[in-house]
Amino acid sequence: MTATTYTNLPGSRPGLSFGGRLGRFFWRMIEAQEQRITRRVEKIFSTYDDATLKKIGYTAAEIARLRKQHRAG
Repeated sequence: MTATTYTNLPGSRPGLSFGGRLGRFFWRMIEAQEQRITRRVEKIFSTYDDATLKKIGYTAAEIARLRKQHRAG
């Protein structure tokens, strides 16, 4: 039989392996990459026709926002 012991450091969040400034830095890097990827995917999707976008789950409002956003940009 085995036993596992978990120790949380004072001020740390459970499940977070690093905290403080370093942790915030990495989370900001991850968020920036997610935003960059989202913009690239939306730019590609803006070239698809409405029927294809509806097939993959976009609503009419989301399609309109996508067209407006990439027409201006």
